[in-house]
Amino acid sequence: MKKLLPFILLSAFILSSCSADKGMDFSEFLKNETEKTDNSFYTTITNEETGEESFELRKQEIPIKSIVEKEYSDKLSSLSEFDYNSLTEDEKLSYDILKREYTLKKSGAEYLFYDDILDTENGVHLSLVSSFCDFEIKDINDIKKYLSLYKDVKNYTDSVIAYEKKRAEAGILRHKNDAEVVVSDCLSIAENPERIMSAFDKKLKTAGITEAERKAFISEHNKITKEVFVPAYKKLANEIKKLPTRSNGGLSSLPNGKEYYSHRLSSLYGKEISTDEIIKQLDNDLYYYEGIFLSTASSFPEAFYKDNFGIKIPYNSVEEILPDYVKRAEKKFPDLDKFIPEAEYTSILKLPVMANEKNPMKVKISTVYPINETMDCLSQDFLPGGAYRDFVYESYVSDDIRKSFRNESFADGWDMYAKYEMNKLIFGNNPSQTLMNSNSVFWVMIIARVDIGVNYEGWGETEVDNFFKEHNLSVSLAEYYYYLAVQKPFYCMKEYLAFSEITSAKEDLKSEYGRNFDEKLFNKTVLTNGYLPLDIMNKRIKSEYKNSLSENVAEEE
Repeated sequence: MKKLLPFILLSAFILSSCSADKGMDFSEFLKNETEKTDNSFYTTITNEETGEESFELRKQEIPIKSIVEKEYSDKLSSLSEFDYNSLTEDEKLSYDILKREYTLKKSGAEYLFYDDILDTENGVHLSLVSSFCDFEIKDINDIKKYLSLYKDVKNYTDSVIAYEKKRAEAGILRHKNDAEVVVSDCLSIAENPERIMSAFDKKLKTAGITEAERKAFISEHNKITKEVFVPAYKKLANEIKKLPTRSNGGLSSLPNGKEYYSHRLSSLYGKEISTDEIIKQLDNDLYYYEGIFLSTASSFPEAFYKDNFGIKIPYNSVEEILPDYVKRAEKKFPDLDKFIPEAEYTSILKLPVMANEKNPMKVKISTVYPINETMDCLSQDFLPGGAYRDFVYESYVSDDIRKSFRNESFADGWDMYAKYEMNKLIFGNNPSQTLMNSNSVFWVMIIARVDIGVNYEGWGETEVDNFFKEHNLSVSLAEYYYYLAVQKPFYCMKEYLAFSEITSAKEDLKSEYGRNFDEKLFNKTVLTNGYLPLDIMNKRIKSEYKNSLSENVAEEE
C-alpha cells in the first residue's frame, strides 16, 4: 500500500490543478469585453505572411438575426459560468450591466433594421466626415494611414447603400422629409468638400514633412477627393432618393414598429420595462409640472407676460455672467473651480410655451423660450452640462466596463437636470424662476408624450390636436410636434427618463434628510454613478449618498 502513495498524491495534485483551472477570471473577461467595444471608424488588417498592415473603413454590416441572437446567447452563457456571489461589489455591478446589455441585444435581434444609421443629426454620412477631419496626424505614417482610409470611402458608402436597401425591403421606410434632408446633406458634402480638404492641409503643417512631400500629399488627397469621395457621396444621395418613403405615421405604422419602440425604450432605460408604465408615469409628471406652471402663471397680472415672464437679467454678455455664475454654482456642483468651459457661444433652438388666449384664466405667455443671448449661451451644453459632466465623470470613474457600456440616457437627463438647477442659481427661488423652470420641464414632457403617443399608441394628427387642446396648448403648434415625432422618434425621451430617475432619487433623499440634505454631495454622487442603467443608478445614488454623508460626519467628529 505504501508503494501506491506517491502515485495517489501525484494524481491528487494533477486533479486539484485541473479543477482549479477554471479558465479566465472575471477581471480578464471584463477586459476582453471592454476591448471589443472599440468604436474607431477603421479596421487594421495584418498580412499573416509579411506582417504588413493595411487599413480599411469599418463597413456597415447587414445584420442577420440568427447570428446576433447566437452571439449574445453565447455571451450570456459565458457570463453565467462565473459565480456571482464570489465577485467583488464592483465586479457584481459590471456583471449586472453586461447581463442587461446582452439580454437587450439578444431580444433586439428582431429589430436590427430599425437602426437608423443615416440619422439627420448624427448619421454615419455626417460622422464619417467628422472622423476624417478629426483624424490625428503626427507623422508620415499617419498620413499614409489616412489616405488609405480615404480611398476606401466608396466601399464604405456602398455598404451603407446595401443596408438602406435591405431596410426598405423589410418595409422600414424613411419619412419623405427625413429622406430629403439626408439627400441634401450628402449632396452638400459632395459639392462642398472644402472642410475635409482644409482639415487635411492644416494637419500636414505639423506632421514633420518637407514642403515637397506636403505638396505631393495634397495633390494625392485632391485626386482622391475628386475621383472617390465626391462621386461616393453623390451616389449615396442618388440611391437614397430612389428608395420608397412614407408620408405620415410613426413607428407604430411600420411592421413590428410598436414592438420596436418598446424595445428601444427599454434600451434607453437599461432593462426591460413596460411602455404602458412609462406612459402612466409620464402622464403623472406632466400634470404635476403643468399644475405648477398654471398656478404660478395665473397669479401674475397680464402685463407681466409681455416681457418674457418679467425676468430681468442683470448682465449684458456671457463674459459678464460666467464668473458670477461659476462662483454661485460652486456651492452646488463639485469641482467646478477646476473646470474651464470651452464652447462656441451660439443660440439654442427656442421652444414655444403655453399659449391660449381663450383660456378663462388669461394665461397668456410669450411663445418663445426666454430670454436673450446671455441666457441662450448659459443654456448651452457646457456648464454645468455635457463637457463638465464628462470632465467630472472621467476624473472619478475608473471602471472600464462602465465607460465602455454607457447608458445613453444619462447624459441628456443630467443636462436637463443641471439646466433646471442652473435657472435657480441665476434667478433665485422666485415666481418668475418657478414659471420658467416648470415651463421648460413641462414642455420636454409634452414632446416626449407626443412621441410615445405617435410611435407607440398610433396617434395621428387629430389625436395630437386633441392632446394639445386638453393641455390648453396652441393647436397651431400640434402639427409641428406631430411631424417631429414621426421624423425623429424618441426625441426628448432620453432627457425625460434620466431626469425622472435623478429627481426621484433627490426627492427621496430630501424627504429623508430634510434641511440636512447636501445638494453638492448629491450632485457629486449623481455624476460619479452616471452612465448606469437608470434603476441601478437611482439605487446607487441613494445608497452612496448615505455612505458619503456618514463618512463626512465621521471626519468632522
